[in-house]
Amino acid sequence: MIKSVPYLNFQQTLEALAFYETLGAKTTDITKMSDPIFADMPEEEKMNPDFVMNASFTIFDQKIYCSDSWGNQPVDHAGSSLCFTFDQHDPDDVEQIHNLFAKAEANGCQISMPLAKSEWTDLFGMFTDPFGVSWLLSGE
Repeated sequence: MIKSVPYLNFQQTLEALAFYETLGAKTTDITKMSDPIFADMPEEEKMNPDFVMNASFTIFDQKIYCSDSWGNQPVDHAGSSLCFTFDQHDPDDVEQIHNLFAKAEANGCQISMPLAKSEWTDLFGMFTDPFGVSWLLSGE
């Protein structure tokens, strides 16, 4: 089965992973420049040994990949979104979404749209994390 998995770049991936854990995400893998797999990389391309070449985390059992931007260049996520859909008639799904939204608000995310009924669904909310990624939560 072919599927799409979001891949985000960050100036400092380790900071992003730590923040996403406050929202309930679980870091599942981190491969740094210091990994032996990169031992043969030309010296001029080697960076800080803690440079994150690839990492992944899960939230709601959905995998998301990420890595540091080459040279730890700033990354502008304006227009980037992660959209999570859920069964708005399932009390467990609704509770998980409310919990995520509460954690996002408590951890300083910018709330664009509070969780509420919208024209297209009975429950929709949107926030932007400190790294500029917008999170859309939409009931189906």
